[in-house]
Amino acid sequence: MRKVVVDTHVLLASLLGGEARLVMKYWWEGKVSLCLSEEIAAEYLAALARLGDTKEGARELMEAFGRSAAGRHKVLWVKPEAEGSEGPFPKRPALNKFVACARAGEADAIVALDPDLVERGDIGPLQVLTPGEFLEAMSGRKW
Repeated sequence: MRKVVVDTHVLLASLLGGEARLVMKYWWEGKVSLCLSEEIAAEYLAALARLGDTKEGARELMEAFGRSAAGRHKVLWVKPEAEGSEGPFPKRPALNKFVACARAGEADAIVALDPDLVERGDIGPLQVLTPGEFLEAMSGRKW
């Protein structure tokens, strides 16, 4: 099963539909595993709170992240080593958490809409894909 890290922009965009929602649907249906760290989960929840999501909605989201029964909603919780300003994004060290999580979880890709992640592109063997590129790869054209 493929493993991915999803940046916060993709998570938020998935609430609106489109390709980002289809990325999250792959996870929801158990077709990919989501690599997640406590730091990324905290950022997800903070971003949802800024959008006015309720505490109940945040709790439900965290419960979904915690479920891994029968291969559905598979979350691989990882404890990455902090990359800080020494990672690939010294000017935006907050982005390094996605790279560190992907490396620790041996993810196949980071699915991103953050302009700096997308512009940077692949980081060593780690692919950085937009939601559209991810969907194309999952359809068998690249992966």
